[in-house]
Amino acid sequence: MSTDSRLIIVSNRLPFRFTERDGHLQAIPSSGGLVSSIGSYLDRKPGGSGLTEGRPVWVGATELRTRRLAKTLSTDSSLATGPYEVRAVALPDATRDRHYNGFSNDTLWPLFHYFPSLVRYEQDWFEHYRAANSLFLQTLEKTVRPGDRVWIHDYHLMLLPAMLRQKFPSLAIAFFMHIPFPSYEVFRLLPDSWRKELLEGVLGADLAGFQTHDSAQYFLKSVQQLLGSDLDLRTVRDRSHSTVVDAFPVSIDPANSGTPSMTTRWWRRRTRSAGTRPIANSCFPWTGWTIPRACSSGCRASNSSSRTFRTCWAR
Repeated sequence: MSTDSRLIIVSNRLPFRFTERDGHLQAIPSSGGLVSSIGSYLDRKPGGSGLTEGRPVWVGATELRTRRLAKTLSTDSSLATGPYEVRAVALPDATRDRHYNGFSNDTLWPLFHYFPSLVRYEQDWFEHYRAANSLFLQTLEKTVRPGDRVWIHDYHLMLLPAMLRQKFPSLAIAFFMHIPFPSYEVFRLLPDSWRKELLEGVLGADLAGFQTHDSAQYFLKSVQQLLGSDLDLRTVRDRSHSTVVDAFPVSIDPANSGTPSMTTRWWRRRTRSAGTRPIANSCFPWTGWTIPRACSSGCRASNSSSRTFRTCWAR
């Protein structure tokens, strides 16, 4: 792996919020679940994330105007020395509102949580959702370097992996969904063009991760039924690219949480007695779990029928 390799994290929002004090903006670290879980993962010792060298880059949207944001990024010392390099995506007000409050939270969120009666279907919202994903792509085009690994998060950015794949065919891309993915019978309630574009968007990644086995299987069934793609166990194949789909439950890091909980102790006993895959000491245990031998990253298994996600990304 190149010593210049970086992990680029992409989420709808940056890992901090801005507050104004004495006429100056200050960045306050966010306490949200996504930020906390990724932070715990990157805090693993020894060796950090195990995927990159150096400080990770975080790409996310902000409500600040471009000029004020640039000034804040250049004058706030906590950002200059913080755990992440920051790349901000400036979304126009209308796009930000229809992307986040509209399509993401009034269409996808209720549908994916099995509240179809609350879903609103607005073509204008979907157009702004696509536009927002394209603006994220524009920022990534200026950010990505050879050898980087891009980790895209959640339902706000389901179109981004495929957009990024078109621009960087050999780039290592992962996608993780932090909310449930619904059953095929529910997902197909979306208009045909939307659901196909969303599925094809996620399939731009080398690895698509979900919280539960059910969500991963529902996604695979939707891909098979709506796109007619070839499946090989957990791998979706097409002529130019393959995507591994699997479950990676998010949790706290038991190594850093004091006395293990009853659930943690039960899980450890279960994995030892059943001979199943051990839970890694990380919120996103991709470096400890295995994926099929014919992985989409093109790695070659030597004496084993499987390779870890870390090995595949470190090709």
